[in-house]
Order: sequence, then structure tokens, then C-alpha cells
Amino acid sequence: MIIRRPMAVTKHKVNPYTSLLHFEGGVVKPFYMRGGIAFPDGNNEGFAIMAGQDLLSKTLIIFEQFKFWTIETWLNGDGTIHIRDDGTGFDLGLIQFVNDTFSLYKSATYFWGGQHIDVKTRYSIQIYKSEFKHLMFSLIEVPYVNEIGDGILGEKLNTEAFKGQVDSYLSKSVEQFVSTRMDAGAKNGAVLALETLLAGFEKIPWVDIKE
Repeated sequence: MIIRRPMAVTKHKVNPYTSLLHFEGGVVKPFYMRGGIAFPDGNNEGFAIMAGQDLLSKTLIIFEQFKFWTIETWLNGDGTIHIRDDGTGFDLGLIQFVNDTFSLYKSATYFWGGQHIDVKTRYSIQIYKSEFKHLMFSLIEVPYVNEIGDGILGEKLNTEAFKGQVDSYLSKSVEQFVSTRMDAGAKNGAVLALETLLAGFEKIPWVDIKE
């Protein structure tokens, strides 16, 4: 599936939890936007997602995904940007993703969970010292992701409750994880970020605020 990205996003005049996504052809649809983050941990690369729940169909759409090792962009000693070991581009930091997605989707709220608090603390300190500290960036903890994440992922896969780009790193990671019968040893940062995102949308659903 090819995911259609919006051309622009505006906030609802009354409900701060509702974003109006403007697509080609003059189509405007209401969404509830949130992200999911798994921080780098050992040999597992970090992963971030920006997604939105279509408030008409209730389907969760994964619009953006991003692999990262660092918060700030990784620079070589000569000031050039480090090239990724897998040859897929440059090692941009999480800052780049948050800034880019905030510019388009007007959202900088992310769910996190399933990782030791010391991992989150280490990276969140770097985040709040970084150049995008002026943004409305916030991390919302989703407890018990390790306990409930696999079940939620399996349910959402079976009911086709979310959609994402076909043949992406995320889709391949999920496919591999499922093929191992959800063996914990096969779970990488992409799968953890997705499970955290799905659990987050259930823990803190959209709120209907009216005039």
C-alpha cells in the first residue's frame, strides 16, 4: 500500500486533539496525531513513527518512520554528516525527524514504553538540551508495553486496524517478527515503537471536545 501524505495540516479551531489533514483534490479529513519512539538500546537502533488515526474510519495511518542512533545529527570529525553503515543515506538525528514532522503535522507528542527508565532518561535529557526544545515536544509513557504489546500488535494485524507503507523497514521488521511467532529476541526498535504507538492510542484515545 502507498500511503498518501497530506499537503498541509491545520489544527481544529475548538478541539486541540483534532488535526485537519488536507490532501490532493481538496479532500480534508480529521485525524488524531501522535508518534511512537523506541530509543537506541545496545545493538538495537532507535526508531520513531508519526501516525494519525482517521477519525472517520478509525483506521490508524503510519505516515512517517525513521531510524536513528543519535539525538543530534551524527557528525564526523571534519563536520560532515556520518554515512549510515547500511548505505541508505546519512545518520540524521532524531531532532531532524521531530522538526520535519512537526513542521508538516503540527504534532510533537510521542508515546514511549517497554524500555528501562534509564534508557529513556538518558535520551530525554539530550532531547530537552537540543535545538528543538522550544517545540511542544512531549513524551507520554505507556506502561506494560512488554506485557501487552505483542497481543495488541497481533489483534491490530488481524483486524487490519492500521496501515503503513508496503516494503518499508517497519513492514519488513513486523513481518520478520511475526514469522518467529513473536519471539522476544527478534523484536527490534521498529517493532517496539509500533507496539508502543498502538498501545498508546488505546491508553489515551481521542477526546471529543465541543464548543
